[in-house]
Amino acid sequence: MLLTLPPHSSHKLQLLDIAVYSPLRSYYNNARMGLLHTNPGTPMTIRNVAECFGKAYRLAFTPKNVQAGFKAAGIWPMNRAQDGGQLVTSEEKSSE
Repeated sequence: MLLTLPPHSSHKLQLLDIAVYSPLRSYYNNARMGLLHTNPGTPMTIRNVAECFGKAYRLAFTPKNVQAGFKAAGIWPMNRAQDGGQLVTSEEKSSE
């Protein structure tokens, strides 16, 4: 099934913003704060940043979160109430 997006609908494509980046930010901040609490007075290095980001990434980029992004955007499963009827499938477009 093809999905045709109308103009001015790029926000529907920002699934990561909807369901992944917010948890990523929270997990990263938790990892960073944990590192700073266990090593007081020690400045963060680029290796520490990579370590904290790696931990956060594994927790945030899960199939469940990515699927939640599709659902929140109303793309899959198709949710007409959520998309305001703007998304059109290839079958619907060919029947017009």
